[in-house]
Amino acid sequence: MQVGDKKTEVLHMGQDNGVTKTGTVVYIHPARRFYVVEFDLGGHKVRESYYFPNRRGGNGPKAKN
Repeated sequence: MQVGDKKTEVLHMGQDNGVTKTGTVVYIHPARRFYVVEFDLGGHKVRESYYFPNRRGGNGPKAKN
């Protein structure tokens, strides 16, 4: 994944909570702990952050050494 890529995610905010939308990756943490996706919701741009599924210390599967 790189900044500028399109990514489909489930939103976790407001009236769009639980809705799947496609947005643009606008930031990736240097240690790949999380990334930020910007969505266009009817003329309003919103950003939401998401964890990488294999991040260290996360709730997902542990990274292999």
